[in-house]
This record gives sequence, C-alpha cells and structure tokens, in this order.
Amino acid sequence: MFRNLRLPCVIAAFTLALVTSSTNAEVFHSKLQGPSIGVSFSDYDPVKCVYTLAAFSINEMQFSDTSGTPSSSPWISLYIDQYSPCGYPGGAEYFAYEAIPAGAFHTDGGRMSTATLQITIYAAYERGQPKIVPVTIDVVLTGEGEVTTGHSSQTTSNRFFRTVTRSHGTARAATVSGSMLLWGENLADTESFAILGFSHSGSITVQKPR
Repeated sequence: MFRNLRLPCVIAAFTLALVTSSTNAEVFHSKLQGPSIGVSFSDYDPVKCVYTLAAFSINEMQFSDTSGTPSSSPWISLYIDQYSPCGYPGGAEYFAYEAIPAGAFHTDGGRMSTATLQITIYAAYERGQPKIVPVTIDVVLTGEGEVTTGHSSQTTSNRFFRTVTRSHGTARAATVSGSMLLWGENLADTESFAILGFSHSGSITVQKPR
C-alpha cells in the first residue's frame, strides 16, 4: 500500500494497537517478490452496538531451504476484531497467519487486473478460553483506476503478532465481491476496500510479543 495512494479510515483501523515494546521475538523474516493483495471490511450494527473490522492480506514470500535453494509461496495474514463501543460483553479478536495451499489463490501477476481467493483457514481467538474457528473466504478482486509505483512501509499489529512490511513495487485500487464467512455471517456484505499489488523487492518481518 503505497504512500501516494489514499487509504480510507478502515485500513487505518487495521493498524491500531501498535506494539511498541522492544522485547518482541522474531517469528520469521522473509523477502517479498511477486503479487500481493489487501482487503478489509467494516460494519457497525446499531441494534447490537457491535463494530466489526475484518482484514486480510496476501504476500508472496521468498524462502531458502537448508541447502540455500530458493522457493516462494503466498502467505495470508488475517485479523478480525468485533467489539461493542457500548461496553456489551461478547467481543472477540481472531488471527491467522499461514501458507496458502496450491490452487487457492490466483492473480494475473504484474497486470493487477484481477485476483481470486478460495480458502478456509482456522483463526485463533479467545472467548473465555483459547479456541480456533474456521473462516471461509471466496472473493474476487477487480482492479480499477491508475496503477501507481512507489515504496511501501507498513506496520500492522494486534495482541497476537506484529508485522512489518517494506516493499517497492506497483499497486492499484480494486473492487471486491464475494463472501467471507465467520460463524455463518458474511462479513464481506459490508463497506469494503481492496488493493492489488506487485512487489519487485521488499521484506516482511513477523514478531510475537514475549
């Protein structure tokens, strides 16, 4: 997400609760090169007084095995926050970070005109006791508007992980359609923002608070 793109407040909300402690433990560090996407949905239910933010991003990670042979695979980072500004009980945060199986994610590379994702991932959350819950995503992104080239530097954090991403590449705003199901509720049927990108070079560091 590049500096000369206007990002709505829903993306800014994804960077709340930044972890500022210097005692973070690195989980892994990877180079970035290839297609990427970022998607977010936000909604407020005035009857239940519940705000929902659901966001996920995908980056092409570059790794090397023990022999130094490079390989790449797309990874997805997902974060969902549901809370009541009225102080009602029952809110929860959900998080997942994992490799995407072959065939689940498709793009047209650097053209950034379309991308599709069909996947079920299992997000950790706490509601009384730590648990996991399936989140099923079936979305289509369609690029629109100007393609922008530039540098990106972004930090996203929650109480599970802190992710620092730096990249040089291109990006394009996109529309998103489809579904994102949590507890049978379609979180994608709300206000949305999406972006298609392609990283020519960059890095990503994932840290976990101690």
